[in-house]
Amino acid sequence: MDSFKTPLERRLDNLECHFTWSLSGNVHHLQDFLVECSQHDCAWEGHLYNLLGYITYHISKSPEEALTYLRKAEVALKGHNMEGRGPRLLVNQANLAWVHYLLGEQAKSEAYLKEVARLQEEFPAPPGFDLHPEVYGEKGWTKVKFEDEIHQKAIDNFELALRGDPDRKGWHTGLALAKYRALFSTGDEELKEEIIQQIKRAKSIDPDNLHLAAVYLKALAQVGRNTDDTVREAHDLVQRLRPMLHGLAEVLYFFRSQSLDLALQVAEEMVRKYPSEREAKKLLARYYKYKIFKSLKTQGNADLRELMGKCIHIYEEVTTFFPYYYCGKIVLADIYSISGNTEKADQLYMDLLKVEDLNPTTLQRLYFKYGKHLHYKKKLPNKSIDYHKKVAEIPTQSWEREKSMETLRSVAHRSNHRRCDEIQAFLLRLEQN
Repeated sequence: MDSFKTPLERRLDNLECHFTWSLSGNVHHLQDFLVECSQHDCAWEGHLYNLLGYITYHISKSPEEALTYLRKAEVALKGHNMEGRGPRLLVNQANLAWVHYLLGEQAKSEAYLKEVARLQEEFPAPPGFDLHPEVYGEKGWTKVKFEDEIHQKAIDNFELALRGDPDRKGWHTGLALAKYRALFSTGDEELKEEIIQQIKRAKSIDPDNLHLAAVYLKALAQVGRNTDDTVREAHDLVQRLRPMLHGLAEVLYFFRSQSLDLALQVAEEMVRKYPSEREAKKLLARYYKYKIFKSLKTQGNADLRELMGKCIHIYEEVTTFFPYYYCGKIVLADIYSISGNTEKADQLYMDLLKVEDLNPTTLQRLYFKYGKHLHYKKKLPNKSIDYHKKVAEIPTQSWEREKSMETLRSVAHRSNHRRCDEIQAFLLRLEQN
Protein backbone atom coordinates (compact mmCIF):
# COMPACT_ATOMS: atom_id res chain seq x y z
CA MET A 1 0.00 0.00 0.00
CA ASP A 2 1.15 3.55 -0.78
CA SER A 3 0.77 4.57 2.88
CA PHE A 4 3.62 2.20 3.80
CA LYS A 5 6.03 3.76 1.30
CA THR A 6 8.80 6.14 2.29
CA PRO A 7 8.83 9.72 0.95
CA LEU A 8 11.67 8.68 -1.40
CA GLU A 9 9.65 5.76 -2.78
CA ARG A 10 6.62 7.98 -3.37
CA ARG A 11 8.78 10.49 -5.25
CA LEU A 12 10.21 7.69 -7.39
CA ASP A 13 6.71 6.42 -8.18
CA ASN A 14 5.78 9.88 -9.45
CA LEU A 15 8.62 10.00 -11.97
CA GLU A 16 8.07 9.59 -15.71
CA CYS A 17 10.44 6.80 -16.74
CA HIS A 18 10.63 3.16 -17.79
CA PHE A 19 10.27 1.94 -14.20
CA THR A 20 6.83 3.59 -13.88
CA TRP A 21 5.39 3.09 -17.39
CA SER A 22 3.75 -0.34 -16.82
CA LEU A 23 5.57 -2.03 -19.71
CA SER A 24 4.80 -5.65 -20.55
CA GLY A 25 5.54 -8.17 -23.28
CA ASN A 26 8.22 -10.58 -24.44
CA VAL A 27 11.13 -8.65 -22.97
CA HIS A 28 13.62 -11.48 -23.66
CA HIS A 29 12.95 -11.19 -27.40
CA LEU A 30 13.12 -7.40 -27.22
CA GLN A 31 16.40 -7.57 -25.31
CA ASP A 32 17.93 -9.73 -28.09
CA PHE A 33 16.80 -7.18 -30.68
CA LEU A 34 18.09 -4.15 -28.76
CA VAL A 35 21.47 -5.71 -27.96
CA GLU A 36 21.90 -6.47 -31.66
CA CYS A 37 20.91 -2.88 -32.54
CA SER A 38 23.49 -1.55 -30.07
CA GLN A 39 26.26 -3.26 -32.07
CA HIS A 40 25.55 -1.03 -35.09
CA ASP A 41 25.26 2.71 -35.63
CA CYS A 42 21.92 3.77 -34.23
CA ALA A 43 20.11 7.10 -34.52
CA TRP A 44 18.24 6.49 -31.26
CA GLU A 45 21.22 5.27 -29.21
CA GLY A 46 20.24 7.12 -26.03
CA HIS A 47 16.68 5.78 -26.06
CA LEU A 48 18.01 2.30 -26.86
CA TYR A 49 20.34 2.17 -23.85
CA ASN A 50 17.66 3.64 -21.60
CA LEU A 51 15.28 0.84 -22.56
CA LEU A 52 18.01 -1.81 -22.37
CA GLY A 53 18.79 -0.70 -18.82
CA TYR A 54 15.19 -1.19 -17.76
CA ILE A 55 14.76 -4.52 -19.59
CA THR A 56 18.04 -5.86 -18.22
CA TYR A 57 16.87 -5.13 -14.69
CA HIS A 58 13.43 -6.59 -15.43
CA ILE A 59 15.03 -9.88 -16.56
CA SER A 60 18.08 -10.24 -14.31
CA LYS A 61 17.03 -8.15 -11.28
CA SER A 62 20.60 -6.84 -11.40
CA PRO A 63 20.68 -3.06 -10.90
CA GLU A 64 24.45 -3.17 -11.54
CA GLU A 65 23.89 -4.41 -15.12
CA ALA A 66 21.09 -1.89 -15.63
CA LEU A 67 23.36 0.92 -14.43
CA THR A 68 25.94 0.07 -17.11
CA TYR A 69 23.38 0.64 -19.87
CA LEU A 70 21.90 3.74 -18.26
CA ARG A 71 25.32 5.36 -18.03
CA LYS A 72 25.82 4.64 -21.75
CA ALA A 73 22.44 6.27 -22.37
CA GLU A 74 23.50 9.33 -20.36
CA VAL A 75 26.68 9.72 -22.43
CA ALA A 76 24.78 9.28 -25.71
CA LEU A 77 22.06 11.75 -24.73
CA LYS A 78 24.50 14.40 -23.56
CA GLY A 79 26.52 14.09 -26.72
CA HIS A 80 29.57 16.27 -26.97
CA ASN A 81 28.12 19.60 -25.88
CA MET A 82 26.34 21.17 -22.96
CA GLU A 83 23.08 21.38 -24.91
CA GLY A 84 22.74 17.68 -24.18
CA ARG A 85 22.01 18.53 -20.58
CA GLY A 86 18.47 19.37 -21.56
CA PRO A 87 15.00 17.89 -21.55
CA ARG A 88 16.01 14.74 -23.42
CA LEU A 89 17.84 13.71 -20.23
CA LEU A 90 14.68 13.76 -18.11
CA VAL A 91 13.79 10.08 -18.55
CA ASN A 92 17.39 8.92 -18.21
CA GLN A 93 17.99 10.81 -14.96
CA ALA A 94 14.72 9.43 -13.56
CA ASN A 95 15.82 5.90 -14.51
CA LEU A 96 19.13 6.50 -12.74
CA ALA A 97 17.30 7.66 -9.62
CA TRP A 98 15.43 4.36 -9.65
CA VAL A 99 18.49 2.18 -10.20
CA HIS A 100 20.52 3.83 -7.44
CA TYR A 101 17.54 3.33 -5.12
CA LEU A 102 17.50 -0.37 -6.11
CA LEU A 103 21.23 -0.51 -5.37
CA GLY A 104 20.52 0.82 -1.88
CA GLU A 105 22.34 4.08 -2.66
CA GLN A 106 19.79 6.51 -1.25
CA ALA A 107 22.01 9.60 -1.43
CA LYS A 108 22.74 9.07 -5.14
CA SER A 109 19.06 8.41 -5.80
CA GLU A 110 18.20 11.69 -4.08
CA ALA A 111 20.83 13.49 -6.17
CA TYR A 112 19.27 12.26 -9.42
CA LEU A 113 15.82 13.24 -8.15
CA LYS A 114 17.16 16.76 -7.61
CA GLU A 115 18.60 16.74 -11.13
CA VAL A 116 15.20 15.73 -12.55
CA ALA A 117 13.57 18.58 -10.59
CA ARG A 118 16.21 21.02 -11.89
CA LEU A 119 15.62 19.94 -15.49
CA GLN A 120 11.86 20.23 -15.06
CA GLU A 121 12.27 23.76 -13.72
CA GLU A 122 14.68 24.80 -16.47
CA PHE A 123 12.68 23.10 -19.24
CA PRO A 124 9.04 23.15 -18.12
CA ALA A 125 6.25 21.47 -20.04
CA PRO A 126 4.56 23.86 -22.51
CA PRO A 127 1.25 25.41 -21.43
CA GLY A 128 -1.55 22.85 -21.57
CA PHE A 129 0.82 19.86 -21.35
CA ASP A 130 1.53 17.61 -18.37
CA LEU A 131 4.97 16.60 -19.68
CA HIS A 132 7.73 17.99 -21.84
CA PRO A 133 7.46 16.86 -25.51
CA GLU A 134 10.80 15.02 -25.14
CA VAL A 135 9.24 12.82 -22.45
CA TYR A 136 6.14 12.15 -24.55
CA GLY A 137 8.40 11.29 -27.49
CA GLU A 138 10.54 8.81 -25.57
CA LYS A 139 7.45 7.32 -23.93
CA GLY A 140 5.90 6.79 -27.37
CA TRP A 141 9.13 5.36 -28.79
CA THR A 142 9.32 2.92 -25.87
CA LYS A 143 5.70 1.78 -25.92
CA VAL A 144 5.66 1.12 -29.66
CA LYS A 145 8.27 -1.60 -29.00
CA PHE A 146 5.92 -3.60 -26.76
CA GLU A 147 2.72 -5.62 -27.16
CA ASP A 148 -0.19 -4.58 -29.38
CA GLU A 149 -2.38 -3.35 -26.52
CA ILE A 150 0.27 -0.73 -25.63
CA HIS A 151 0.48 0.66 -29.18
CA GLN A 152 -2.59 2.89 -28.71
CA LYS A 153 -0.81 4.55 -25.79
CA ALA A 154 2.20 5.06 -28.06
CA ILE A 155 -0.08 6.85 -30.54
CA ASP A 156 -1.34 9.17 -27.80
CA ASN A 157 2.20 9.98 -26.69
CA PHE A 158 3.51 10.71 -30.18
CA GLU A 159 0.52 12.97 -30.90
CA LEU A 160 1.20 14.94 -27.71
CA ALA A 161 4.92 15.14 -28.52
CA LEU A 162 4.15 16.52 -31.99
CA ARG A 163 1.73 19.10 -30.61
CA GLY A 164 4.66 20.42 -28.58
CA ASP A 165 7.22 20.16 -31.41
CA PRO A 166 5.61 19.62 -34.83
CA ASP A 167 8.92 19.49 -36.72
CA ARG A 168 10.47 16.37 -35.19
CA LYS A 169 10.75 13.84 -38.00
CA GLY A 170 11.39 10.95 -35.59
CA TRP A 171 8.07 11.55 -33.90
CA HIS A 172 6.22 11.72 -37.23
CA THR A 173 7.80 8.35 -38.05
CA GLY A 174 6.92 6.96 -34.62
CA LEU A 175 3.30 8.07 -34.92
CA ALA A 176 2.93 6.52 -38.38
CA LEU A 177 4.43 3.21 -37.21
CA ALA A 178 2.34 3.15 -34.03
CA LYS A 179 -0.88 3.74 -35.98
CA TYR A 180 0.06 1.06 -38.48
CA ARG A 181 0.83 -1.52 -35.80
CA ALA A 182 -2.18 -0.73 -33.61
CA LEU A 183 -4.94 -0.11 -36.13
CA PHE A 184 -4.16 -1.18 -39.69
CA SER A 185 -4.95 -4.90 -39.58
CA THR A 186 -8.40 -4.37 -38.02
CA GLY A 187 -9.29 -1.06 -39.66
CA ASP A 188 -11.88 -0.46 -42.35
CA GLU A 189 -10.93 0.82 -45.83
CA GLU A 190 -11.19 4.46 -44.80
CA LEU A 191 -8.94 4.02 -41.76
CA LYS A 192 -6.39 2.01 -43.76
CA GLU A 193 -6.21 4.76 -46.36
CA GLU A 194 -5.77 7.35 -43.61
CA ILE A 195 -2.86 5.35 -42.15
CA ILE A 196 -1.27 4.87 -45.58
CA GLN A 197 -1.35 8.63 -46.09
CA GLN A 198 0.13 9.13 -42.59
CA ILE A 199 3.01 6.80 -43.48
CA LYS A 200 3.46 8.57 -46.81
CA ARG A 201 3.69 11.97 -45.06
CA ALA A 202 6.18 10.62 -42.53
CA LYS A 203 8.20 9.10 -45.38
CA SER A 204 8.43 12.51 -47.08
CA ILE A 205 9.64 14.07 -43.79
CA ASP A 206 12.07 11.21 -43.04
CA PRO A 207 13.20 10.07 -46.54
CA ASP A 208 16.28 8.19 -45.32
CA ASN A 209 14.26 5.89 -43.06
CA LEU A 210 14.32 2.62 -45.01
CA HIS A 211 12.20 0.78 -42.46
CA LEU A 212 9.42 3.32 -42.89
CA ALA A 213 9.67 2.99 -46.68
CA ALA A 214 9.32 -0.78 -46.30
CA VAL A 215 6.26 -0.45 -44.07
CA TYR A 216 4.70 1.81 -46.72
CA LEU A 217 5.18 -0.89 -49.38
CA LYS A 218 3.76 -3.56 -47.09
CA ALA A 219 0.67 -1.46 -46.35
CA LEU A 220 0.09 -0.94 -50.08
CA ALA A 221 0.41 -4.69 -50.67
CA GLN A 222 -2.09 -5.38 -47.89
CA VAL A 223 -4.74 -3.34 -49.69
CA GLY A 224 -3.87 -4.79 -53.10
CA ARG A 225 -2.19 -1.69 -54.51
CA ASN A 226 0.87 -3.28 -56.09
CA THR A 227 1.99 -1.50 -59.26
CA ASP A 228 5.01 -1.66 -61.54
CA ASP A 229 6.35 1.38 -59.68
CA THR A 230 6.01 -0.20 -56.23
CA VAL A 231 7.63 -3.43 -57.48
CA ARG A 232 10.60 -1.42 -58.77
CA GLU A 233 10.70 0.50 -55.50
CA ALA A 234 10.79 -2.76 -53.52
CA HIS A 235 13.66 -4.17 -55.61
CA ASP A 236 15.57 -0.90 -55.16
CA LEU A 237 14.86 -0.77 -51.44
CA VAL A 238 16.06 -4.31 -50.71
CA GLN A 239 19.43 -3.43 -52.28
CA ARG A 240 19.74 -0.34 -50.05
CA LEU A 241 19.03 -2.07 -46.73
CA ARG A 242 21.93 -1.72 -44.33
CA PRO A 243 23.22 -4.15 -41.69
CA MET A 244 20.48 -5.04 -39.17
CA LEU A 245 18.17 -5.03 -42.23
CA HIS A 246 15.35 -3.02 -40.64
CA GLY A 247 12.53 -3.25 -43.16
CA LEU A 248 13.44 -6.64 -44.65
CA ALA A 249 10.42 -8.34 -43.09
CA GLU A 250 8.07 -5.81 -44.68
CA VAL A 251 9.78 -5.96 -48.09
CA LEU A 252 9.56 -9.76 -48.07
CA TYR A 253 5.85 -9.49 -47.28
CA PHE A 254 5.52 -7.24 -50.33
CA PHE A 255 7.36 -9.74 -52.54
CA ARG A 256 5.28 -12.59 -51.15
CA SER A 257 2.16 -10.76 -52.32
CA GLN A 258 3.69 -11.14 -55.81
CA SER A 259 5.09 -14.65 -55.44
CA LEU A 260 6.20 -16.82 -52.52
CA ASP A 261 9.10 -18.13 -54.60
CA LEU A 262 10.25 -14.55 -55.30
CA ALA A 263 10.15 -13.69 -51.58
CA LEU A 264 12.09 -16.86 -50.74
CA GLN A 265 14.67 -16.05 -53.41
CA VAL A 266 15.16 -12.53 -52.00
CA ALA A 267 15.46 -13.92 -48.44
CA GLU A 268 18.14 -16.40 -49.57
CA GLU A 269 20.02 -13.61 -51.38
CA MET A 270 20.01 -11.44 -48.25
CA VAL A 271 21.41 -14.27 -46.12
CA ARG A 272 24.18 -14.79 -48.67
CA LYS A 273 24.87 -11.04 -48.71
CA TYR A 274 24.78 -10.67 -44.90
CA PRO A 275 25.68 -14.13 -43.51
CA SER A 276 26.21 -12.80 -39.97
CA GLU A 277 22.82 -11.02 -39.74
CA ARG A 278 20.62 -13.16 -37.51
CA GLU A 279 17.41 -11.36 -38.43
CA ALA A 280 17.89 -12.29 -42.10
CA LYS A 281 18.22 -15.95 -41.12
CA LYS A 282 15.12 -15.74 -38.96
CA LEU A 283 13.15 -14.40 -41.91
CA LEU A 284 14.57 -17.04 -44.27
CA ALA A 285 13.44 -19.72 -41.81
CA ARG A 286 9.94 -18.20 -41.82
CA TYR A 287 9.75 -18.30 -45.62
CA TYR A 288 10.94 -21.90 -45.75
CA LYS A 289 8.05 -22.62 -43.38
CA TYR A 290 5.58 -20.89 -45.71
CA LYS A 291 6.94 -22.90 -48.65
CA ILE A 292 6.61 -26.18 -46.76
CA PHE A 293 2.98 -25.63 -45.82
CA LYS A 294 2.16 -24.54 -49.35
CA SER A 295 3.96 -27.55 -50.81
CA LEU A 296 2.66 -30.30 -48.53
CA LYS A 297 0.05 -31.47 -51.04
CA THR A 298 1.64 -30.38 -54.29
CA GLN A 299 5.31 -31.41 -54.36
CA GLY A 300 6.98 -34.76 -54.67
CA ASN A 301 8.26 -36.50 -51.59
CA ALA A 302 11.95 -35.93 -52.38
CA ASP A 303 11.49 -32.18 -52.99
CA LEU A 304 9.52 -31.75 -49.78
CA ARG A 305 12.05 -33.69 -47.71
CA GLU A 306 14.88 -31.52 -49.02
CA LEU A 307 12.89 -28.39 -48.20
CA MET A 308 12.12 -29.67 -44.69
CA GLY A 309 15.80 -30.43 -44.15
CA LYS A 310 16.74 -26.85 -45.05
CA CYS A 311 13.97 -25.46 -42.87
CA ILE A 312 14.93 -27.58 -39.85
CA HIS A 313 18.60 -26.66 -40.19
CA ILE A 314 18.00 -22.91 -40.25
CA TYR A 315 15.37 -22.99 -37.48
CA GLU A 316 17.78 -24.93 -35.28
CA GLU A 317 20.41 -22.26 -35.96
CA VAL A 318 18.03 -19.33 -35.40
CA THR A 319 16.57 -20.68 -32.15
CA THR A 320 20.13 -21.10 -30.88
CA PHE A 321 20.81 -17.43 -31.68
CA PHE A 322 17.51 -16.37 -30.10
CA PRO A 323 16.77 -18.72 -27.16
CA TYR A 324 13.58 -16.80 -26.32
CA TYR A 325 12.21 -17.00 -29.88
CA TYR A 326 9.39 -19.25 -28.73
CA CYS A 327 7.27 -18.88 -31.87
CA GLY A 328 10.24 -20.17 -33.86
CA LYS A 329 10.64 -23.13 -31.52
CA ILE A 330 6.95 -23.98 -31.94
CA VAL A 331 7.43 -23.96 -35.72
CA LEU A 332 10.52 -26.16 -35.37
CA ALA A 333 8.60 -28.67 -33.24
CA ASP A 334 5.82 -28.67 -35.85
CA ILE A 335 8.28 -29.30 -38.72
CA TYR A 336 9.91 -32.10 -36.72
CA SER A 337 6.45 -33.62 -36.32
CA ILE A 338 5.50 -33.26 -40.00
CA SER A 339 8.84 -34.69 -41.14
CA GLY A 340 8.35 -37.79 -38.97
CA ASN A 341 10.95 -36.95 -36.31
CA THR A 342 8.47 -37.60 -33.51
CA GLU A 343 11.10 -37.99 -30.81
CA LYS A 344 12.60 -34.53 -31.40
CA ALA A 345 9.12 -33.01 -31.67
CA ASP A 346 8.11 -34.59 -28.35
CA GLN A 347 11.20 -33.29 -26.57
CA LEU A 348 10.86 -29.75 -27.90
CA TYR A 349 7.15 -29.61 -27.06
CA MET A 350 7.91 -30.83 -23.53
CA ASP A 351 10.55 -28.11 -23.13
CA LEU A 352 8.15 -25.43 -24.39
CA LEU A 353 5.34 -26.56 -22.10
CA LYS A 354 7.63 -25.87 -19.13
CA VAL A 355 8.14 -22.20 -20.10
CA GLU A 356 6.27 -19.98 -17.63
CA ASP A 357 6.17 -16.55 -19.27
CA LEU A 358 4.61 -17.16 -22.69
CA ASN A 359 2.11 -14.53 -23.77
CA PRO A 360 -1.50 -15.69 -24.34
CA THR A 361 -1.29 -15.83 -28.14
CA THR A 362 1.94 -17.84 -28.12
CA LEU A 363 0.52 -20.18 -25.48
CA GLN A 364 -2.57 -20.76 -27.63
CA ARG A 365 -0.36 -21.57 -30.61
CA LEU A 366 1.72 -24.00 -28.53
CA TYR A 367 -1.32 -25.85 -27.14
CA PHE A 368 -2.95 -25.98 -30.59
CA LYS A 369 0.12 -27.37 -32.36
CA TYR A 370 0.80 -29.86 -29.59
CA GLY A 371 -2.83 -30.97 -29.71
CA LYS A 372 -2.51 -31.63 -33.46
CA HIS A 373 0.76 -33.50 -32.86
CA LEU A 374 -0.90 -35.69 -30.24
CA HIS A 375 -3.83 -36.48 -32.53
CA TYR A 376 -2.09 -37.15 -35.84
CA LYS A 377 1.41 -38.32 -34.90
CA LYS A 378 0.95 -39.87 -31.46
CA LYS A 379 -2.56 -41.26 -32.14
CA LEU A 380 -3.80 -39.86 -28.83
CA PRO A 381 -7.05 -38.09 -29.80
CA ASN A 382 -8.38 -38.02 -26.25
CA LYS A 383 -5.30 -36.24 -24.91
CA SER A 384 -5.42 -33.94 -27.93
CA ILE A 385 -8.88 -32.75 -26.85
CA ASP A 386 -7.45 -31.68 -23.49
CA TYR A 387 -5.07 -29.30 -25.28
CA HIS A 388 -7.80 -27.88 -27.51
CA LYS A 389 -9.67 -27.13 -24.26
CA LYS A 390 -6.58 -25.31 -22.96
CA VAL A 391 -6.53 -23.17 -26.12
CA ALA A 392 -10.22 -22.31 -25.72
CA GLU A 393 -9.81 -21.41 -22.04
CA ILE A 394 -7.49 -18.53 -22.96
CA PRO A 395 -9.91 -15.69 -23.85
CA THR A 396 -7.61 -14.01 -26.40
CA GLN A 397 -9.14 -14.16 -29.89
CA SER A 398 -6.89 -15.90 -32.41
CA TRP A 399 -6.97 -18.25 -35.40
CA GLU A 400 -5.82 -21.10 -33.15
CA ARG A 401 -8.64 -20.50 -30.68
CA GLU A 402 -11.19 -20.47 -33.51
CA LYS A 403 -9.89 -23.79 -34.87
CA SER A 404 -9.77 -25.40 -31.42
CA MET A 405 -13.35 -24.28 -30.79
CA GLU A 406 -14.35 -25.92 -34.10
CA THR A 407 -12.71 -29.16 -32.97
CA LEU A 408 -14.49 -29.05 -29.62
CA ARG A 409 -17.87 -28.29 -31.23
CA SER A 410 -17.35 -31.27 -33.52
CA VAL A 411 -16.88 -33.50 -30.47
CA ALA A 412 -19.92 -31.96 -28.75
CA HIS A 413 -22.12 -32.69 -31.78
CA ARG A 414 -21.15 -36.38 -31.90
CA SER A 415 -23.59 -37.98 -29.50
CA ASN A 416 -21.71 -41.28 -29.60
CA HIS A 417 -18.42 -39.68 -28.50
CA ARG A 418 -17.61 -40.62 -24.91
CA ARG A 419 -16.68 -37.00 -24.06
CA CYS A 420 -19.70 -35.44 -25.77
CA ASP A 421 -21.50 -34.39 -22.56
CA GLU A 422 -18.30 -33.08 -20.95
CA ILE A 423 -17.41 -30.91 -23.96
CA GLN A 424 -20.98 -29.61 -24.27
CA ALA A 425 -20.85 -28.49 -20.64
CA PHE A 426 -17.37 -26.99 -21.17
CA LEU A 427 -18.53 -24.94 -24.17
CA LEU A 428 -21.60 -23.76 -22.27
CA ARG A 429 -19.39 -22.51 -19.42
CA LEU A 430 -17.23 -20.60 -21.90
CA GLU A 431 -20.30 -18.91 -23.39
CA GLN A 432 -21.58 -17.91 -19.95
CA ASN A 433 -18.27 -16.39 -18.80
